Amino acid sequence: MIKTLNSKELREEIRELEARALAIGQLAEAEDRDLTAREQAEFDSICGKGDPNSANYVPGEIDNLQQDLVRAVNRDKVQAKILSDRVASGQVRFASDENTRSEKWQVNAQGNRYAILDKQDRFADYVSTPCKDAFGHAVLAYAFGPSRDTPEGVVNLMREGSGAAGGYTVPEQMLGEVIDLARAKSVLMDAGVRTVAMTSDSMNIPTLESDVDVELRGEGEAISFSEVTIGQRKLSTRTAGSITKCSRELWEDSPTLLAAQLQNWMATQMAKQIDSIGLNGYTSKPHGFFGTEGINSTDSIGDIDWVDVSSAVTRIRVNNHEPTSFVMHPTVHDALFNIETGDGENSARGWLEAPPTIRGKQYLPTTNCPAGKMAIGDFSKYFMGVRTGIVIEVSREAGNAFQNHEVYIKATARFDFVSVDDTAFEILTGITVS
Repeated sequence: MIKTLNSKELREEIRELEARALAIGQLAEAEDRDLTAREQAEFDSICGKGDPNSANYVPGEIDNLQQDLVRAVNRDKVQAKILSDRVASGQVRFASDENTRSEKWQVNAQGNRYAILDKQDRFADYVSTPCKDAFGHAVLAYAFGPSRDTPEGVVNLMREGSGAAGGYTVPEQMLGEVIDLARAKSVLMDAGVRTVAMTSDSMNIPTLESDVDVELRGEGEAISFSEVTIGQRKLSTRTAGSITKCSRELWEDSPTLLAAQLQNWMATQMAKQIDSIGLNGYTSKPHGFFGTEGINSTDSIGDIDWVDVSSAVTRIRVNNHEPTSFVMHPTVHDALFNIETGDGENSARGWLEAPPTIRGKQYLPTTNCPAGKMAIGDFSKYFMGVRTGIVIEVSREAGNAFQNHEVYIKATARFDFVSVDDTAFEILTGITVS
């Protein structure tokens, strides 16, 4: 029985043949010679011999598979039409993953798509990720060209990415894993910061600047007029980037493992940028958490004590918010949790615990937080905007790349941070550790 290949299997075979033909040509080019008779015969059997527009043209394996692919695609279209008709008539009911994903996105007044992710949400659920470690495979394919180890879904999506200004914009479908991995490594994301995935460089976020007043009224009495004030904060993404270099030999030996490592490295760098810029800002913009003028700051704390932390929480609660997380430098974190009680002689030595009113919270250490400061609040009111398009640039000439048989890879992404309610936060400054 002859097996009929589907369109996916046919594309895979075509891609493998193209990789074989490319390898033949690259080997001859690397050795600075013409193809041998054997290599030429193999190349012709794959790609065809002669002028494709000539009557004497001899089709290759790829030509034959392309014809099979056309028939398979037409067959798929017919089957899809039959299924669509059955769905329309009510014979079949289903919801595709693609439809479910598209419904998660929203559209603003300018027609740009966006999605707001809470701490527990996954960006991968909002896009159709083609395979595991898709971003890592895409970066390697941009740097070295697609190989037989490059997943088909990545190759297909690479045709959609733009290559303007010497770089490649990675399609959002290949960013799900790397963005989720970066969020998982970020202390701010762990604190509860919400992610706004944006398809544009800027976006206005509505904010509630003042609450409406509610009052009791007696029979026949008028209700006083109360006006709620709606404002807005603007997310305007700024570029942040990282550069690494990659050995050609390493790529040739273990491309799949390298793709996973490269994706993990990129996620780690993104997480560092998220925490550093999200807390401290960068020059004039983004302002960062500590540079947000509307957040109340208590200065000259001195040696950190649970009383200082509890008092800050009370001030936030007076504003009708419940703090969820405390972000601080590791030395401040250790000093706070290692406050001693007793001297070990006259009384038992122990450790002072947090007051009952602030137990069960997240106390998160990070070196990206200055040693003299602490950020406290309901971090679901702090938003990170990220542009859904990481740009990859590669160079074989930068530094000593050419001499060392390496490729330099630069990845840039666009971020911004904004508080949508400054009263949900408190900053402690002037902290010392004795």
